[in-house]
Amino acid sequence: MKILFIAPRFHTNQIGVVKALLEAGHVVRFLTIIRGKTEDHRYLTPDLLPLTSFSRRLKSGLDTRSDLLWPTLWGVPQLHWLRDYVRGICPDAVIIRNPNKVPFFLSLILIRLMGYPVVVYTQGPKRRPKTWLSRLAFSFFLDLLNCAWITPILGNPCDPPSHPCVHYLPSVVEIPPSVEQRSYTPGGLIRLISIGKFITRKNHLLLLEAFALLAKPRPIHLTIVGEVSSLDHRSHLEQVERRLLKLGLSTKVTVLTNVPFESMSDLYLNHDAFVIPSSKERLSVSLVEAMAHGLAVVASTSNAAAGYIQVGWNGYIFREDDVEDLREKLAKLTSSPQVIEVMGRRSFLLARKYHDCKTYPTLLIEAIASTRARESERLRP
Repeated sequence: MKILFIAPRFHTNQIGVVKALLEAGHVVRFLTIIRGKTEDHRYLTPDLLPLTSFSRRLKSGLDTRSDLLWPTLWGVPQLHWLRDYVRGICPDAVIIRNPNKVPFFLSLILIRLMGYPVVVYTQGPKRRPKTWLSRLAFSFFLDLLNCAWITPILGNPCDPPSHPCVHYLPSVVEIPPSVEQRSYTPGGLIRLISIGKFITRKNHLLLLEAFALLAKPRPIHLTIVGEVSSLDHRSHLEQVERRLLKLGLSTKVTVLTNVPFESMSDLYLNHDAFVIPSSKERLSVSLVEAMAHGLAVVASTSNAAAGYIQVGWNGYIFREDDVEDLREKLAKLTSSPQVIEVMGRRSFLLARKYHDCKTYPTLLIEAIASTRARESERLRP
């Protein structure tokens, strides 16, 4: 099967997906608006979707804080170029991210008019309270345009399924083969790692405040890893560095920037627990990667990936933006090297069972097949 992805960029949460699809014998192409600084193109190199000159004129009339994000929100694609590109591939299905953003909405409409099956990909929960806005979105994309919808977020089990054509496909990663033999807390030192772009929402400063309350009485070290690819990122990194000095944590915290993806596996294996303190996080693939490398995990209540944590079993969930609750959860997690190792090994077992990328092709093909079956039903006299 030939599958085309259209997304803002080639995010790390797509690497395992693409690898699994290629290994299953599918042909995969990827079309993006921008390229990130730390992207990994081992398995494929994404093509860039060109935008119109109108997009540049539109940008000049808007107050845009981020030159990097603006094209993925408001950019107008060259539709004639996209038409020829899709015809040249002739995909069996097109998977489109963020259909509520201008470039992807226009791409979706064009591709449906061309007659190709479309699967919408978002990070909204499959189970959710039904509102007038969600009903409108499902009616338009699923009923009128006859798309399927996939999401890696299951949602609250007490809420009803949002729509029969919304499919739950959990976030998946490659499961490293050497994790079962890994070691923990060398010499009793507990090694924490946190990964996230240097932006305010990632709550690096909150993490440092909570960590400072733990660092003095415990043999513990924190590594912060983040992308720096804009002036905003650089400005926030400087805030983090100043806070490190103020809290006297220079010997207890290491900051790494723009680490290549191929180096991340070794970095995970050289740490014992993972914490992502960010607020309003749609889905953190780094949390799933950490689990796959045998790390105990901590995330906030607003992180969609927190649903992958079994509280008290392989990690903890703290109240969003609550430094004291974060400190308390980290204190529980780091109470002893034995606790860290037991929870870490449980994380690995959960990742191997639910988040192995090898399971993804079957689930995706089922979602695509449901769309094509509905299309055939519509065309039947």
